[in-house]
Amino acid sequence: MSPVSELAIDLDRNGGDALHRQIEASIRQRIRSGVLPAGVALPPTRALAADLGVTRGVVVEAYAQLVAEGYLTSRRGGYTQVAAAATSRPFHGPPGCAPSAAFLPRPLTSVWATSTATGQWSFALRSPPT
Repeated sequence: MSPVSELAIDLDRNGGDALHRQIEASIRQRIRSGVLPAGVALPPTRALAADLGVTRGVVVEAYAQLVAEGYLTSRRGGYTQVAAAATSRPFHGPPGCAPSAAFLPRPLTSVWATSTATGQWSFALRSPPT
């Protein structure tokens, strides 16, 4: 069985979700369920794109998002594989949110909102020039 057929990704081309999001969700679910264990190499983007009948850019975007979330590791010119920490990491997001949302960075405003520097900057910006 080829690495591409092992992923068994079914795309809904009439659905509301973008194709790259469907690919991300399918791979993410297989990693979280243990079907794709840590260290397993994923198929090259060109091979997966050809198998799914999508452009390579769609697969590249899906892989890039999963790399950003920590599910995959990738090297330029190398292969993409399941990250070691991806299968052992529990999900700690808010109830009802997608797992990918838990890995989004918090806005910087939360850091500055309690800072005394914020008060000093806002005072300086409101003060008329001398």
